[in-house]
Amino acid sequence: MKSKRGQGLPMNSIVIAAIVLVVMVVLIMIFSGSMGKWLEDLKAARETKNCGELKGEWLLGSCPDTHTRYYGSLSDANENPGKVCCITKPNCEGFKDHGWYDSKECGPGTTISNIRINPSDVQNHKGKLCCVKKT
Repeated sequence: MKSKRGQGLPMNSIVIAAIVLVVMVVLIMIFSGSMGKWLEDLKAARETKNCGELKGEWLLGSCPDTHTRYYGSLSDANENPGKVCCITKPNCEGFKDHGWYDSKECGPGTTISNIRINPSDVQNHKGKLCCVKKT
């Protein structure tokens, strides 16, 4: 009696294809410049900061409209139970490649940042958008 083997790709071929795919993704990241940014972000995430280094302040409850809450881990969190680290929102001028525009939309390659900036700055430029170059 002849043994019948299943038709299909051998396991070796599947393993080699998976390894080739991983190597291709890593090479694409290296040559597109994404790998450097990814490594920087990874390093920054591992460094524990305190609220003061982020130019923030510990407040009870929630942050006011002029601030944004920092959700990362902070080295001084245990010293401030029940408080949240609030970082002051910047003015539009605090962003690189910014500008106030009268239109309802920002131009190509830019994004609206009115949500991320200090509300008093938005009120000082009523009807305008703070547009920031996309990164």
